[in-house]
Amino acid sequence: MNGSWLFAIIVASSVGSGIFIYGIRQKEFLSVMIGLVISSIPYFVHTGWLNWLVLFALIALYWYLKRRY
Repeated sequence: MNGSWLFAIIVASSVGSGIFIYGIRQKEFLSVMIGLVISSIPYFVHTGWLNWLVLFALIALYWYLKRRY
């Protein structure tokens, strides 16, 4: 376990839980699902840089879907 991976876990969990809570309060299914997926990234991705890449890709996907629908 290195510092980059540990920091990525903290950021991914914080961002994911924030989006998840936002989705629950606004009753938006997309936000709830994306929040859960972002929060679970560190359990499946064990490399620091890949963790960051997946996190940014999911945030971009969320932003795109949120603006489109």
